[in-house]
Amino acid sequence: MTRYDRKKASKVVKEIIFIVTEGKITEPDYFNRIKQLIKNKKGLSINKKLTNTNKNKHKSAPNKLIQQVKNIRQNEKNLPLENYQYYIVCDKDDWTENQFKKLKTWVADKNNKNYYVMTNPCFEYWLLLHADEEKNISDLKGKKDNIKKRLEKLGILDKQNSKKLHKDFTFYEDNINKAIKRSKFRCNAEYKNERSENTLLDKFATSSVHCLLEEIFR
Repeated sequence: MTRYDRKKASKVVKEIIFIVTEGKITEPDYFNRIKQLIKNKKGLSINKKLTNTNKNKHKSAPNKLIQQVKNIRQNEKNLPLENYQYYIVCDKDDWTENQFKKLKTWVADKNNKNYYVMTNPCFEYWLLLHADEEKNISDLKGKKDNIKKRLEKLGILDKQNSKKLHKDFTFYEDNINKAIKRSKFRCNAEYKNERSENTLLDKFATSSVHCLLEEIFR
């Protein structure tokens, strides 16, 4: 490699995935731990500013999440767009189809590299896929308390604060790959019968977070 080639290579901008999460504790904690696994491969930027408070649930409505991404894009407007992707991580919750139409419209322009991943009923279901067999978690839609109790028993969530990941639980590529495999199997199995993303998310415990993790480890 010539001196010119080395100088040129040094200017290559690392690919960065900007992640805006609906939750203010569990999701940022999880992705920050993932960040430690890939610190030399790809950049991750996790947005913590948007929080879902008890006082105003609609602070985390889809349009608010989209606005957070727009704010990030504005701040990074001088950087090459081809090196950046923008992901929103959210739960199905009780949002209406009209609200989610905004997300679908937002991702429609592929040139902007906007994406969203969703979990039903909650992000904790995705965490459960790291440690529990799919057959044990196939009927947990709408059972957030049951999911959290199982996560505490498995040592993934802190029993003193169920929103926090346990400090001693380790996420590594093996259990992440298992979560991806279980999640994809679950989605594929149910989708064959339903043929509709909306029905799938309404009726079953499912997650598309595996799409983001596959991109992170790509």
